[in-house]
Amino acid sequence: MSFKDLKTRSWITITLGACITVLFYVALSNLTSVLTAIRAFLGLLSPVIYGIVLAYLLTPLVNFLYVKAFKKVKNENARLQLSNLFAIIIVLIVLFWMMSGLVPQLVDSITTFFLNLNTYTQTAQNALKYIIEEGQKYNLDLDMLNGPSSDLLHSVVSFISDNSSRIAHGSLSLTSNALDWGLGLVLMLYFLAYKAALIKGYHRLLRAMMKKDTYIKVTGFLSECNQIAKTYIVSDIIDGMIILMATFVFMTIMKMPYAMVISLVVGVTNLLPTFGPFIGGIVGGVVLLFAEPQSVIPFAIFITILQQMDGYIIKPRLFGGALGVPGIWITVAIVVGAKLFGFVGVLVATPVVAIIQLIILRTLEKKEAEKGIVNAEAAAVAGAAGQTGASAYVEAKEAAEVTAEVTAEAGTVGSSEKAGSDI
Repeated sequence: MSFKDLKTRSWITITLGACITVLFYVALSNLTSVLTAIRAFLGLLSPVIYGIVLAYLLTPLVNFLYVKAFKKVKNENARLQLSNLFAIIIVLIVLFWMMSGLVPQLVDSITTFFLNLNTYTQTAQNALKYIIEEGQKYNLDLDMLNGPSSDLLHSVVSFISDNSSRIAHGSLSLTSNALDWGLGLVLMLYFLAYKAALIKGYHRLLRAMMKKDTYIKVTGFLSECNQIAKTYIVSDIIDGMIILMATFVFMTIMKMPYAMVISLVVGVTNLLPTFGPFIGGIVGGVVLLFAEPQSVIPFAIFITILQQMDGYIIKPRLFGGALGVPGIWITVAIVVGAKLFGFVGVLVATPVVAIIQLIILRTLEKKEAEKGIVNAEAAAVAGAAGQTGASAYVEAKEAAEVTAEVTAEAGTVGSSEKAGSDI
């Protein structure tokens, strides 16, 4: 067999497949080392990643200002730059308010809590003794609670005392990362300023590397992924703020201690799917148990009612069924994300699993369409995932939108005929 005939064979594909298989096996065999290398690499790129994330989080506000506040500005570039400028000003005002008003209150509350920890422990023990004595009036033997409850209180106090140095070390670690966040903030400004050029370059690169049909499908899919992530992030932040404000108002009205700290904990942990609300409620309940035991039951009742309203009223209205991911897969994604990437993995678990579900649904729809299978259940699931209808309709709509976008972009560098040939 000649070399020319050999080149026409599929040996290249087979060789590449074998190499990929070997590399995959080696990576799995040394998974810890691979993950360590990935974390180290991401650590080097942390300012760039921070800049991209900050720019992405700020984009919805920029778009809102662009569409609503500056719609009368005729110059598109001036309109975009004004939107970027005012979005940054709004964020800086919020950060200044937090640093000047919120942070001192948090520091004061945390300091007061640690200084009075022994007093709070005695208060909790006295409350427990009072409950036991009141139970005896009604012939209720509650002495069994005395030993385990005291042990639990001492365990909590020991845990807080032993880990106070770790908390302080974590705060110093956050301070040491301030330089990375500062660089990320600067890069965010550049990403926002040149966002249109970056997006245009990204489309141009994809058009050059792909066929027209592939380009339309890929850009349409990436657009859906972006919509899923944007919907989740914006809705989750708004939901957390609603929970935070509701908790703060309730605790202020009821004159409960540490209202700011507990409300912040409840609001932030509410960003975490599935387990977050329970974590925030438990932490708040433990703090109140030490500081003001009589407030624990009203707080627990309020948090339970609030979480029910959040789960059945607030979140459905905010998310609008755009994710449609079963709870079991969200739980699995949270566990895996926490193991691999810690807190960040927990935060991104839900949108990532929603995108994976979208990929699976698209693949199934394609296979069923090739076999002429009409699956009503798949169409219903796709609708729950935020799709507007059958796959053919979605792809046709995406094709029309993306083609119009390509033509508009190409029109800035050449004629429409040139744009058609470039695609």
